[in-house]
Amino acid sequence: MAICKALKVVSVSISINGIEAKEYKVTDEEQHDYPKQTKLIYIESISGTNYAIVSKVDPQYRLKSALEFQIQVDNMKLPVAPLFVPKKSSSSWTRTTDGMEQINRKGKESKRLFKFSEIKLVDVSDKNRVRSDANTAKHVGEIRVTVFRKQVLEQTNVETGGHDNSTKLEIAEKAVKGQSLSHGTDSQRTNDSVIKEALQAEHIIPRAQSPDILHGFSEEDIRRIARERLSENQDNKAKIKKEINADGGLWAKRSTEDKSYTIDLTGDEIVEIEEAMAPKPPKETIDLCGTNETEPEASDTTDEVHRGGLFVADVNGGNGDEYPFEF
Repeated sequence: MAICKALKVVSVSISINGIEAKEYKVTDEEQHDYPKQTKLIYIESISGTNYAIVSKVDPQYRLKSALEFQIQVDNMKLPVAPLFVPKKSSSSWTRTTDGMEQINRKGKESKRLFKFSEIKLVDVSDKNRVRSDANTAKHVGEIRVTVFRKQVLEQTNVETGGHDNSTKLEIAEKAVKGQSLSHGTDSQRTNDSVIKEALQAEHIIPRAQSPDILHGFSEEDIRRIARERLSENQDNKAKIKKEINADGGLWAKRSTEDKSYTIDLTGDEIVEIEEAMAPKPPKETIDLCGTNETEPEASDTTDEVHRGGLFVADVNGGNGDEYPFEF
């Protein structure tokens, strides 16, 4: 439960289906914009479950002033606030608020129970809608209880009017960028305590680790599985398919140095046309010294080279005062 340091005899907690909700402390509590006396806590919610706000005052309270517990759900203040009036009795004081109480002009009472409900994000381009939802999203997910000191003069009945019956929890998607919003209260608008995924996104609770597929296996079993897996991979290796020619033999490799092949793709069948290429010129030894002298091992077909001649080399080698409690 949330206990304010400045008023330790007063506490507030959230009850889900009669059980106190598990609370998570906020590490960066000093960074919020609320008063210094604010106690900020996260809780986890479950879709479709009812919850209640439990306010409590211990018997050690010795002040004469009364205490009013003002409750706000998603920045919407409840019309009826629990009021503690000190008495001489030594017992503790507890009040449970589980819904929105209403009293019409005829005196008929009604209540809408608080229930967690998932928030739906809708894609809209209306700037006014986005601006309005952005202001709403600032407080979506908050259950705020502010304790005020009061002086009780007399008690009167509170009359409240009707409220919008709409329970659609829809917010423009562009209005909640950077916020982990997931659920709201199905009372009229929204009231939220973030679910497990949202708590993980805010790093309030650690993310669940992926299960180890080898958990429970002994070292011998792991080695055996590895050997079987390796054997399967070797058996499944693709083998090169050898084509058989018309004579029943394997195709032989052919050199394309002296021949070229043309494949006709215009007909229904592929026709191979073999064309003979011009024979290559004989190899010759050329004297580049201009002396018309050759070594003894040189060929007799040496051409005479005159000084100032231009020769083209082979280019085939190429370049290219308040005590707020926040949930």
